[in-house]
Amino acid sequence: MNLTSARWQGASSALFTRGRRGTTVPSYLPFGNGYAFTLLEVMIALAIFFMCVFSILQLVSTNLKHVQRLQRPAVDIGSLASELSLTNRLEEGGESGNFGALYPGVSWTRNITMVATNGLFQVDFSVTDSTVAGRVGAQTTLSIFLYRPDSVMGGAGGLRR
Repeated sequence: MNLTSARWQGASSALFTRGRRGTTVPSYLPFGNGYAFTLLEVMIALAIFFMCVFSILQLVSTNLKHVQRLQRPAVDIGSLASELSLTNRLEEGGESGNFGALYPGVSWTRNITMVATNGLFQVDFSVTDSTVAGRVGAQTTLSIFLYRPDSVMGGAGGLRR
């Protein structure tokens, strides 16, 4: 036996202690009893942690999509009225259309009726949004009066332009 191994064996009682499992552990470590997490335990704990994190991220992502759907821009029915108010002549009858790519799935109708023979017209607008999921299409209505004496009018006096 050489000198180094003799010194090492003599100092083993001071530097090493026996753990509960029968292993020899250094006595200067704070957990001198020999208990520690194994690699398998750490990997299982990390797997559970990441499953929880990814499920929370999925939940947040789903909620953000739902909030984005709820924050769709509202259709401004006044834009239809302002467009019609720029015309000088009105004719009785109804029209319909849609907003195209600006508001996909949203359609509008308007009905023009003469209220008085002096050129006073009532215009009823209706906007139907059929993109609302799970419900019957939401409908918005607006009625305005426009005075257009240059319009084509019927009545007792005949047609006047």
